[in-house]
Amino acid sequence: MTLPIIIALVVVFALIAIVVPVKFMNMFVQLDKVCEESWSGIDIVLRRRYDLIPNLVSTVKGYMDHERTVLEQISKLREQGVQSRSVGQSMDVEKQLAPALANLFARAEAYPELKASAAFTELQRELVDTEDRVAAARRIYNNNVREFNTAIAMFPGSVFAGGRKDKPFFEIDDPVARRPVTVSFSS
Repeated sequence: MTLPIIIALVVVFALIAIVVPVKFMNMFVQLDKVCEESWSGIDIVLRRRYDLIPNLVSTVKGYMDHERTVLEQISKLREQGVQSRSVGQSMDVEKQLAPALANLFARAEAYPELKASAAFTELQRELVDTEDRVAAARRIYNNNVREFNTAIAMFPGSVFAGGRKDKPFFEIDDPVARRPVTVSFSS
């Protein structure tokens, strides 16, 4: 009578020893694919932005001839962004491109004819819309990265992580962008 119980216990432990690691491995693969999919969402929006930048540069060029360095920097960063092949490369470009575009729009304030241009206004609106889409896609990506990183760090997942490394969050490193907005109601 004890032999069937021992055999049953061995079978149960063997099944647990097989099923649990497979469950965790499948979970890690699923979370990894979700992170890849959410990065793809960011990549699509970034490509849209990269497609808008040449139009913006050509529209602005006629008005802002002596701002050539800003325009060249944006064009160079756009090209680097288009050619980026990894999440890390894209993040590095984005950390430079977003402030460069903000700088361009800030400098455009000094050119009333440019601000009145319908083409510039439309491109500016499109880029603002695209920035909102980038922010939304970044939130989704960062949420999925958090889930992945948590799964490989917490027990028992950490036992079965198999050398998987944390994925990077898509964060803003620009200290100016992190500063709180100052609101003043005084005239």
